[in-house]
Amino acid sequence: MKALLFEEYMLEKEELKFHHSDAPDANGRFRDLSPKELAKWLIKTRDGDMRKITGSLNQQVAFNKNEDPEYAEKMEKTRDEVKKQLKEGKEKPGPDPYMTGLSDEDEEDKEAQIKKQSKMDDDDPDAYKEMPGDKKARKEGRVKKSTHTKAYHKKFGKK
Repeated sequence: MKALLFEEYMLEKEELKFHHSDAPDANGRFRDLSPKELAKWLIKTRDGDMRKITGSLNQQVAFNKNEDPEYAEKMEKTRDEVKKQLKEGKEKPGPDPYMTGLSDEDEEDKEAQIKKQSKMDDDDPDAYKEMPGDKKARKEGRVKKSTHTKAYHKKFGKK
């Protein structure tokens, strides 16, 4: 069975009907606020319920995508921002284990390199370069090999 997107489902029915929700009226906030501020407001007024937030954003996209594509794109950016903000609240407390023992400068370099390498293709050898601080951490025994890496090396040997 093929999964349908909200818009495809509504177009299949050949009708889009406005639906009132129990959430507070936006009073122009969807147009006036930035995606970041709108996301914050949606999370607050919809009690962090992603289903309600998605419904509100889907409705805005469906009713405005033809007349105002920029506005529809703003709603998509808002959806991404909502996901980001909801995820941030669920992060584990404490220091980032990948950054333990690094100076502020090395930490910034490592974050920049992680971001850069994440955009590279999987088959690009540069995507697997050493990160700042890895050699020192490995030397000190703070970097442990995963069970999968150990199994691979046992089966195929090291490079």
